[in-house]
Amino acid sequence: MRYGAKKMVSKIQQKKPLRITRCKLSQKEQLQMIGLFTLGETARSAAEIVKIQPNTSALFYRKLRKLISTHLDQESYETFGGELFIDEKILTAHEDQEKYIVFAVFKKNGKVFTKMRSHGNQKAISLVIPETLFYAKGQHNLVIDVNDLCQEIILRDAETQVDAFWIRSKEILRKYNGIPKSNFLLFLKECEFRFNYGTHKQQLKIMEKWVEMNI
Repeated sequence: MRYGAKKMVSKIQQKKPLRITRCKLSQKEQLQMIGLFTLGETARSAAEIVKIQPNTSALFYRKLRKLISTHLDQESYETFGGELFIDEKILTAHEDQEKYIVFAVFKKNGKVFTKMRSHGNQKAISLVIPETLFYAKGQHNLVIDVNDLCQEIILRDAETQVDAFWIRSKEILRKYNGIPKSNFLLFLKECEFRFNYGTHKQQLKIMEKWVEMNI
C-alpha cells in the first residue's frame, strides 16, 4: 500500500452521510474507496486495502467513472452550447485504411474535453474543430491499447496543453494493459477529470460533492 493511501484510509472517521446508490458497501467503505480512486489506486489494490471483494471494488469504480462521465458531458454541453461530435469532414480528411480514429480532444476555457468517435446529429457543433485526433493503426479493434494510439495535431495553438494531457493519461491507462473499446470512454473521461480538476484533494472534494448530488 502506498503511504498516501494508507494515510487517507486512517483519516476516514466522522463524515456526513454519503452513498453511491444501489451499493452494498458501508458509508465508511465508500468514502475510503472514493479516496483511493482519487489517489489513483487500481480497483484491485483498493479491494485489498479496504478488504472487500475485487468484483465489488471494480463495480464501485465503474459507478464512479460513470458519475464522472455524466458530469463531464454536462459541462461539455454547457461549455460548447451542445453535444460535441468529431466532424465527419475531419474524419474523412485524416482517416484511411492504415489508421482508425478513436477519439478527439477539444480545448476551451483552459480545459480539455474528450470525445469518442460516434455518430448522430452533428449540425449544431460541427464547426468546432478538435485540437488533436488520436488514432490506432490498422482497422477497428475491440481492445484499445494506449501504447498503440498515435496523436495527430490539428490545431497547433493547443499542442502543449494536449501533450501534457496525453502524457498524464498514458500514465493512467498503461496500468490496464489494454481496455475493451466498450469501456474505454469511462477510462478516457477519468483521464479528462484528473487533468482538469487539479490535485488529489480537489478531486476528492468534487467527487464527494457529485456523489452527494447523485443520492
